[in-house]
Amino acid sequence: LNPDLPNKLITRRATERDQERFTIGRSKKSQLHFDDRYISQIHCCLLAQPPSDADLGGQFKLTVRVQDSSANGTFVNGKRVGVGDSEPLQEEDILSLVAFPTRQPDGSFAICR
Repeated sequence: LNPDLPNKLITRRATERDQERFTIGRSKKSQLHFDDRYISQIHCCLLAQPPSDADLGGQFKLTVRVQDSSANGTFVNGKRVGVGDSEPLQEEDILSLVAFPTRQPDGSFAICR
C-alpha cells in the first residue's frame, strides 16, 4: 500500500478466519478492495495451503501463493507473475500490483509508472 498515493481508496473487508482464498481487486466483493482504475476487478488472489500431515515439530507453517488474474500485472520482488500463473510468497517478499516499486537509497520505496 503506497502512502504516496493518498487519493486512492483502499478498503479491507472482513473474512472468515480459516479462509483459504483471499481476493484483491477493484470489485467491492474483494477482501482487499482498491478504488483504482489500473487494478483489475479480481486482480490477484492469495492462496493459502495448510501444512501437510508431516510432523513439523509442533510448528505451524502455512504456504501462501499469489495467483495473477490481472490485465496490468502482479509482481513478486519485481518479477511479473503472469496471468493464470502463481508464485510462492516468502517472508519479506514484496507483492505489488500494476507497477513494481524501486528501493530508494534511504530504504523507502517509490513507484514510477
